[in-house]
Amino acid sequence: MANWWNGMSMADDESLEEIRKYGLGNSLNLKQEDNGIEVTITHVIADDIQTLVYYEVEDLQQDRLLRVDHAVPPKVSSERGVFDTSQASGQLIHSFKDQMDQPEGKYRGRIGLAPVKESEGSFELKVEGLTEVVKNDEMGMMQPEDFKRSIPVEGEWKFSITAKKEEIIEKPVNLQTKINGSQVKIDTVRVAPTATLINFRYKKNNPQDGMKYFLFGELQAEKRSYQRQEAGLIPGYASKVSGEWVEEQAAFESMYYDPADSFHLTLERLEEHIAVNQAFPIDPEEDSPQKFTFKGIELSIEDIDIGTETTFTIKEKWNKDRNFQRLQYEFASEPQSMQVGQENKSGIYADHKGNVYEEDDLESMVAVEDIRYFPTEMVYHLRAENGEEVRPTKLIIRHYQVTTFPDEKVQIGL
Repeated sequence: MANWWNGMSMADDESLEEIRKYGLGNSLNLKQEDNGIEVTITHVIADDIQTLVYYEVEDLQQDRLLRVDHAVPPKVSSERGVFDTSQASGQLIHSFKDQMDQPEGKYRGRIGLAPVKESEGSFELKVEGLTEVVKNDEMGMMQPEDFKRSIPVEGEWKFSITAKKEEIIEKPVNLQTKINGSQVKIDTVRVAPTATLINFRYKKNNPQDGMKYFLFGELQAEKRSYQRQEAGLIPGYASKVSGEWVEEQAAFESMYYDPADSFHLTLERLEEHIAVNQAFPIDPEEDSPQKFTFKGIELSIEDIDIGTETTFTIKEKWNKDRNFQRLQYEFASEPQSMQVGQENKSGIYADHKGNVYEEDDLESMVAVEDIRYFPTEMVYHLRAENGEEVRPTKLIIRHYQVTTFPDEKVQIGL
C-alpha cells in the first residue's frame, strides 16, 4: 500500500503527524465555552463501519482534567435517516475512548457513533455533562476521579457537525496457517478510516467444543505499530459459525492514513472451551464431602441441603499444575425439570508461572494479560418448577476452559 500523502508539502512535522492520524479534510476545530470550560470538536472521521468524533476539554478556571461523563452521554439529533443504526443495535452512540496522546492540562477523547447512511451526513451533538478524571501514569490511561470527591460538571456545549464518509480499502490475503495447533485462514484485511479489521476463520477441532477467543497484540510494522481495539469499540461485530469453521474479526488502530505494506500479527492469549461430557454420581443423602478427580485436580461436593431450594457447595482445588480455569457444570436430579443458580464464593488470580495475586493488586498492574482466574468454591441452588424437593443425582462436566499464552507471530503482506 503506497502512502497516498507522499510528496505533499507540509508546514511542519506536527501537521504531518495530524494527517497520518486523521487524514485530510477531517479537521473541524469547533469550540464552545460554558462555565469556564471549553469543549472543542477537533476532528470527525466516517466510513461504513462507524463515525468517530474526537474532542478536547480544557478547564480554563480550575485546571481540572474533564471528559464527557459516560453516565450522561451526549445527545445526538439529526434528520430521520442520517444514521444507519442497524449495526449498533439501534444505538446512536456505541463507545467512548481515551486518546493515547494527552496534552498537559487538557483531556482528549473519542465518541463512537453509528455510521452515516449516505456519503455525507449532518447532525447536532450536545454535551451536557462532564466528569473529572486523573491520569494513572503507572497504567498509562485515564480513570475517573474518586467518586467521593468528584462532582459532575453540568453545562451545555452544542455543535453542528458534518461527517463525510471515506471508502474502505479491502485487501485479500488468503493466508492459511496454524496458530497454537488451530487451523486458521486469514481471508481479508479491511483498511478503513476508523479501524483496521482482520477477518479470519478457525476450524473447530471437535464439533462439540465451545468457541475459541483469540486475543492478538498490536500490529507490528517496520516503522510503527497499530494498537489493538477492543471488540466493543466496533459496532455490529459478531462471530459466525459456518459448518466446522468459525468466522472472527480482530480490530486494530486504523492504518488508513499511515499504511504499512506488511506487518506481524501476534497471538498473545488463546481461550478455548473443550468438550468432555464427563459424569460423576452424587449421593444426596451423604453428609461427608464427595470427592472426584478431574485432570489431576480434586473436586468435592459438600454441604448438600435438600429442600424446595436445594443448595450445595462445589470446591475445586488449585495448584500450579491446574491447567483449566473454569468448568461448565450440569446436574441431573429428581425431579428432572429444575432451575439452577450459582454464587461464586472464592477463587485464585494467578499468572502462567503460578504466581498468585490479590484482586487489589490487579488495579495497579500495567500488564495483566497473562493473569487467569481460577474459581475454587461455588454454591449452587436447584429449584423445581412445581415446588418439589430437588435431589441431585449426578454432576456432569460439559466443557472446561483452558487459557494459554502462545506468543506466536504471523506475517501478513498487503
